[in-house]
Amino acid sequence: MKCGGKRIISTLCLALSAAVSALAAADAPSNSVRKVASPISAQLSTALDNYQALSGKTLLCAARLPEFASPIATNLPSEKSKALAQFEAEFATNGIAIIQDGPLFARVVPAERRDAFTNAPLHGAEFQPSQSNQLPAGALTFPAATLEQFLHVYQQLRGRIVLHPARLPMPPLRLKTATALSTEQAVYAMNTVLALADLAVIDDGLKFVQVVSEAERIVVRTKAPKASEDTLLLYPGQSARPATAGTNTLAREQRLLYEFVHGPTARRHTAEQLLALHAELVGKTAVPAGTIGTNPISLDISLPVTRSEFLYAINSALWLNRLVIASDGDSVRLRARARPPTNADAATPKQPEQ
Repeated sequence: MKCGGKRIISTLCLALSAAVSALAAADAPSNSVRKVASPISAQLSTALDNYQALSGKTLLCAARLPEFASPIATNLPSEKSKALAQFEAEFATNGIAIIQDGPLFARVVPAERRDAFTNAPLHGAEFQPSQSNQLPAGALTFPAATLEQFLHVYQQLRGRIVLHPARLPMPPLRLKTATALSTEQAVYAMNTVLALADLAVIDDGLKFVQVVSEAERIVVRTKAPKASEDTLLLYPGQSARPATAGTNTLAREQRLLYEFVHGPTARRHTAEQLLALHAELVGKTAVPAGTIGTNPISLDISLPVTRSEFLYAINSALWLNRLVIASDGDSVRLRARARPPTNADAATPKQPEQ
């Protein structure tokens, strides 16, 4: 993928290209985010591709769309506006609404829910095509991505660490950018696709963003550490393991985080692994967690973080998976947090141990 413009955009393009290419990798382990539905049919996918090509707009699709009961006609009028109108009429016949969203986007939603997505107001009219700092057409191409794959690319685009529950039942997500977009426009597109999947996207401080189901919004705690003088444990673009010679606390913690990011379970962990890592960082002993320790946890740390931010990410990832770390003298243990959520659960948490 070729990118022009400023160095930061070129770097972002390379990161996105690598992340999107990874979607073709082998199947993820069983403790990763689960898919609960097959991709949309070839007939519906072809119809969406054809409409996007004709309109020149990026389609922002709901995660769940009705299947076609009748095929799309191929004898379209030669006049573009009439051809688009016929497409839209046939989509409507099959229970799918096309909603125009400014000059760059159109939304595709179930007709019966066209007014239901109050979490995703239309803002596409605020954007105009731009010739500067663009991601090229097709830079974001998700024919049928799992949520975990989609969020890995979203993290690179936002420059924020995404915190989310490991188990969010979700059909594959679809997004193919039809035109060059600015970073802001690409973020809008991905935010909208997430919202149309009934997910809440909540910024948390300067380095984090939390993604949960709308029903779980009440339990989200946004208390990310503020910018500090803490030394980074993971550096931008770091690809070499920190030297093993260092024996001081900082060197040890840098090696811990490096192994966490680049180890065989990168991005997919168990609750017990996070508990053990937390214990190492705070100088305590992890009590064996038993059955709940096998719970899968998704935590993708691919951006620079400090020690306090790393601890916050661990605690928040566990919280979103209905677990908390309890301290008991010189030891720490896992326990289940209250379910269903209570007012106490939704209150501002204490800062993790430093």
